[in-house]
Amino acid sequence: MAEYVAAIRALEWLAEHGYRGAVRAYGDSQLVVRQMDGSYRVRAEHLRAYHDRLRQLTKSFTSVEFEWVPRERNERADALSKQALEEASVDTRRYRPESPVEVATEDVPPGPDGA
Repeated sequence: MAEYVAAIRALEWLAEHGYRGAVRAYGDSQLVVRQMDGSYRVRAEHLRAYHDRLRQLTKSFTSVEFEWVPRERNERADALSKQALEEASVDTRRYRPESPVEVATEDVPPGPDGA
């Protein structure tokens, strides 16, 4: 999923800055590259929306080619992407309440049966 998000963000950035020419996107996720070039079907339901969004974005450019780069040939980029994810991630423990949260019954929306 992270590989899809990275490709989506990259193409969005290019489009937002007015670029409409040819794009060659390199990635170390063989799955994403093969799904985007049509060699593999998107079977995992949780990836379908990402694939659809990326496919939609490719229409903004004259051409978009996806090229697979094995991770062992992409160590520096892999390390930088992991670092960026670590720096961007939110420590959810900071937001976890120490005691149970009381919710007043009037603040609870009714269930599907209206109760």
